[in-house]
Amino acid sequence: MSYGAAGPMIARLPTASGAKAVTTATLTLFTVTGRIRVLGLFGYVSTVIGGANTIKVLVNPTVGADTDLSAITVIDSKAAGTMLGLTGVPTDQLQLGVAEGTAVYLTNPIVVAAGTIQAVTVGAVTGAIEWYLVWEPITSDAAVA
Repeated sequence: MSYGAAGPMIARLPTASGAKAVTTATLTLFTVTGRIRVLGLFGYVSTVIGGANTIKVLVNPTVGADTDLSAITVIDSKAAGTMLGLTGVPTDQLQLGVAEGTAVYLTNPIVVAAGTIQAVTVGAVTGAIEWYLVWEPITSDAAVA
């Protein structure tokens, strides 16, 4: 999808299944080239989260230190269809919607430089979350993969 008069672009997590398994690890969700303005970042639980889990989202820039985009959020046993939304306030937890319901959209857009957007999970190793990123380019070389 290209940017133009149509408006912002939406990036879906680039994996064959469209979802990232929930594991005890740091998971790369998106790779950013150039600089972008994040208008929305949300997850959709596609496979029930088993047991006790926490998650937070951060940016790992090519130059500089990691920056949290959310506080640690408890996602214990979340049902398939649950939505997770980023508010844009780094000290806020991810907002949890109801199953097949809604997710919070950013109230404060975020500028992200080249690097990766990651999720850090701790806990049980079952379940999967599809991640979606709504973004606009700031620089001419901006891209998300």
